[in-house]
Amino acid sequence: MRMLSTGAAAKIAGCSSDTIRRACQSEDLRAEMVEGKRGLVWKVREDSLRDWIEEREREKQERLEEAQGSVAAGPQDSPSIAAEKPQESTSTAEGLQDGSVMTAGVLAAMQESLKEALEVAREQRVDRLEAERRATEAEKNAFRLARQIQALMTDMDRQKRLLSENAESLIEKDAELKQQLAINEEKAERERAIREEAEAETYQARAEALEFQEKLKAAEQELEKIRAEAEESSSRLKEARTEIEGWESRRKQSFWNRILGRSG
Repeated sequence: MRMLSTGAAAKIAGCSSDTIRRACQSEDLRAEMVEGKRGLVWKVREDSLRDWIEEREREKQERLEEAQGSVAAGPQDSPSIAAEKPQESTSTAEGLQDGSVMTAGVLAAMQESLKEALEVAREQRVDRLEAERRATEAEKNAFRLARQIQALMTDMDRQKRLLSENAESLIEKDAELKQQLAINEEKAERERAIREEAEAETYQARAEALEFQEKLKAAEQELEKIRAEAEESSSRLKEARTEIEGWESRRKQSFWNRILGRSG
């Protein structure tokens, strides 16, 4: 079913756009509020508009018939009018006079009925204007509330976008932090491995140094022993040389003694 704007509906119905909007606000005319280029607007169903126009014409016809019926009914028998009614007479003059009195009474009654009808119409117009004013005010409030709701929804969407962006930023920062932590852990692991290797090398060097010290000490002891043995050997050699020298000296002395003894 085709949907009409308030302006198009007003042209079809032969009334103002405000009347269409008030009918939509009071729900006399079925319509929907949709998002337009400048905010929320009313959209009227074409079949609902036809029903509303028919109902509006029927109400106008009923009011017109009621007003015409009030005028055509004439006056009721009131004491004042009844007192003015003459007695029935057969004379022409009396008949004319009686007809004049009845015509004046009917005219007065018609004027009174018209006055009452105008008063009722005026009161209805005042009530209608008040109802239209209230409907217009309610519509303004509804549109203002709709704009506030739209603004809140827009703000909520903006907040959602900000939260989403913040969440994405936090996720990225968390990923960067985890990556940095992994790099730091890997670096710390390498440093720990290097430190452990250095400690192992230091321990091995210390062990080798201790072993070297032990070997050096043993070598020194062996050297001291060899030196002592050398000194002892040197002393023995010296003694042997002394003995040899003494023996040679004695042998030479004995030789010369023998030689000299033979010559003497």
